Amino acid sequence: MFSTMFQIIYFRGNYTLPTCGLLKKHSGRSRKCSTNSQCAYNEHYDDKSYTVGYFSKERLTITSDVVGNFIFGCGQTNEGLFGGIDGLLGLGRGQVSLVQEAAQKYKNFFSYCLPSTISSTGFLTLGKSSELSSSLKFTPMVMLSLGQSFCGLNLIGKSVSGLKLSIPTSGFSTMGTIIDSGTVSTHLPPTAYNALRTTFRKMMHNCPMTCSSMPLFDTCYDLSKSQSVSITRINFFFSMVM
Repeated sequence: MFSTMFQIIYFRGNYTLPTCGLLKKHSGRSRKCSTNSQCAYNEHYDDKSYTVGYFSKERLTITSDVVGNFIFGCGQTNEGLFGGIDGLLGLGRGQVSLVQEAAQKYKNFFSYCLPSTISSTGFLTLGKSSELSSSLKFTPMVMLSLGQSFCGLNLIGKSVSGLKLSIPTSGFSTMGTIIDSGTVSTHLPPTAYNALRTTFRKMMHNCPMTCSSMPLFDTCYDLSKSQSVSITRINFFFSMVM
């Protein structure tokens, strides 16, 4: 649950070619604006979800703060996991993100707290908050070689059931580690993933494995006949700032 209230006041305008070109810079794929000045997009994701729509321009009101000429994607056809979702909030480093477009107001600062349990409440704070504790521990974001629109973290190690895996840091730091709150699965380089999978399977050897209908997953278990199961814990370690 977020305490911040968003209100979008819609108007349809003309989109110049330079504005349409921001989509190419953001995604790496070329876009074409039609003769009626509408710029279409088509985004597909690994889980087979996709969204098709138009690059739009709005006036965005956040509580009492107004961001004029706010540009974003207005989805016309949204399928897969997007079918029951109102939209995605962009918090990346790219030009077509809320953080960048509202930089004049919030100075590129935001805090996003994911709740640790179902009963806990997370929060999103735009701007540099004076309410954050001075003793708060956090991991800094880093620049990535994959592109300036992504948010990156410095991953330094992993463990399975308290056993730290022997993986060279170069195994997952060459291109940087992307953090994306809109992605529910974790992707790792082959060297790092194989070590994690092998150790995890050993720890879970008493549970029957099963095939998955999704090609993304190769380590799945059938727990339907189990009354109680102890799931092996996986930990990721990031560089911290006190």
